[in-house]
Amino acid sequence: MMNKIEYWLSKDSIGQDLFAQERTFLQDTVNRLQGHDSVLLSLGPVNIFNYVKPLSSNKGIYVSESMPGDIISSYAYLPFDKDSIDLLICYHALEFTQEKNLLIKEISRILKPEAYLVICSFNPHRLWFMNPKWQGDAILEKKNCMSVRQLSNEIKNSSMQVVEGQFMFYTPLLSSYINGRQIDFLEKAGNRWWPNFSAIYTLVAKKKILEILKDPVEDKLLEMRYVGFVPLTRKSDELY
Repeated sequence: MMNKIEYWLSKDSIGQDLFAQERTFLQDTVNRLQGHDSVLLSLGPVNIFNYVKPLSSNKGIYVSESMPGDIISSYAYLPFDKDSIDLLICYHALEFTQEKNLLIKEISRILKPEAYLVICSFNPHRLWFMNPKWQGDAILEKKNCMSVRQLSNEIKNSSMQVVEGQFMFYTPLLSSYINGRQIDFLEKAGNRWWPNFSAIYTLVAKKKILEILKDPVEDKLLEMRYVGFVPLTRKSDELY
């Protein structure tokens, strides 16, 4: 059974356009980041593996806090071993859970070193004057959304590093009377002139490797440092 956001994404014309952009981004990103014989995990109110397909050699697991799902679990305590997941997609999970910091820490715990986290999230700066609705009911509330800066800080504090980012979708979320030409104009103009007012932002983060260096003579701990970062892309610079 579909929930409100999945109904909106699949039945509303604006929701369909937004979801199409998200699916394209996610499929391209998964294709680029997944390896072979990998375990991929998806969290959120929509089973994104119904729309974004991993390689046939990989396993996609959908975890939900309520039925349906491959695994039903609280996002604050994910039932996976430490360093066991190769790629995790957090598809609007943060907007629908109250324990956001615990979820991000759990994601970091279960990701393998140098594994990737891919996030799609609603932009609270856009929601202050419009909120997507389905059959008169708001899909989500602004207070439940994290800004790019807030989320980036939580990721950094959980031993991960943001390596890519992107804003997308500038069409008003409450209008069903905008034609394709107007949507194309809004997307191009938004990316150029007002990126902070996108409806959606995406982040890609990489789990850091913790390297312990020892003094070869005294065999004592000298320092701990993080290695293996991926440089920020040009897109990510726009997020700030």
